[in-house]
Amino acid sequence: MKKITLTTWWTNFLTGVLATAIGVGLTFGVNNLVERNRQKQAQRQAAMMAIYDIDEMARKFEICKTREDAFYHVAMYLFSHQEELMTTSMDSLWMASEYLHYDPATTPEWVDESTEKVFTTSMDAMTNIGDITFYRNVQECYHLRRDLLNRFAQSATFRKPVTDEFITAFRKTLSSSDINHVGMMEHDALARFVQLMFRQPEVVLYLQKFHTRNNEFDRFSAQIHLLNQENKFIMNISDADMKRYIETYVNKVVPATEKLIVGTWESVRGPKTTTWEFRKDGTATYNVSTEMQLSLVFEEENINVAVLTPLSFTAEGRWELWTDTLVIQLDSATTQLLSYDFNLGTLPKSFIESKKDSIDIMVEQHKQGLFQFIKQTVSRAEGHKTSVSKTGNMMFWEDQHTLPWGEIQSDKLQFTKKD
Repeated sequence: MKKITLTTWWTNFLTGVLATAIGVGLTFGVNNLVERNRQKQAQRQAAMMAIYDIDEMARKFEICKTREDAFYHVAMYLFSHQEELMTTSMDSLWMASEYLHYDPATTPEWVDESTEKVFTTSMDAMTNIGDITFYRNVQECYHLRRDLLNRFAQSATFRKPVTDEFITAFRKTLSSSDINHVGMMEHDALARFVQLMFRQPEVVLYLQKFHTRNNEFDRFSAQIHLLNQENKFIMNISDADMKRYIETYVNKVVPATEKLIVGTWESVRGPKTTTWEFRKDGTATYNVSTEMQLSLVFEEENINVAVLTPLSFTAEGRWELWTDTLVIQLDSATTQLLSYDFNLGTLPKSFIESKKDSIDIMVEQHKQGLFQFIKQTVSRAEGHKTSVSKTGNMMFWEDQHTLPWGEIQSDKLQFTKKD
């Protein structure tokens, strides 16, 4: 056999071709490996997003269920002891009326459809998840929620029996002495209203159906819990995985420090704008711009008028951070009323004419009364559990307080840094 001898040029050429082929092969292999890893991470993240959403749904539902259970027992006690209504506390009377009132404009806390829409409208969701059983479980959880919502809206067993129309009809029978300065029913009027509710057949039926509702609520909670536990098993997601997910993608905050808090922060809620300036030396300035509605009763006309009163005020004080709690103490003596606009345009002309010699005195009395109320309010020490966004431009306060029926309620406030 004739021996083939390659020149240096051919040797270099073939070596280059071989190196290129190996390089291309490795590149495709590495790219495929990276892509598979990315897809796997995307699947786990999408799965944890759904699991977290369903866990939150179940948690918020349990809170609402506990609240309704407490309200029911108050309402049922009053229903069985109607002779005590006139001596019952305002809190208990309010709880009974709230338990029975249907408000179509109110959405339960456990209904947030933003994540659900991802799974019901996107074909990519099932592809990204990669497991048909998991996908069906998620859909089943959301189907259970929609089914329960439909019952709240349509079923006599679930839908609360007292409507806005019923309340409006009763309020038309009230006199000015039955309404307080903010337009709410006084104690005796509320007691009569609760007694009138108890006489309605729909209310009696609703109270009788409590245990039926409660059994359905328990069944709903159990199904949601079991499905989501199966979801975690299917996708091999542990509690530690969920904790990391929440810390990374849900709780995008860091513990507050004095350095992070120093600055000017603003919060806007409807017509109310609150501004805090926290300085390095521990002093603070508090500014509020808002609109109040003062309720005035005119005996001659037998009407109640809500007077819109835009105002702004400021106060000075001190602040310090105790672990994760921002403690603020304002000095009521530094309170200043910056603006006060009592809108006479909403008052009846007949009243303005009849009181034209004393209306300025009335406005001044309201102004001074409001100023004293503001001073009393700002004099109370405040403590807010505080955290700050990882970007440093958002601050979050979370306050917890126990309601008369034992429920712990959280009130959250969000501020934006202005400097």
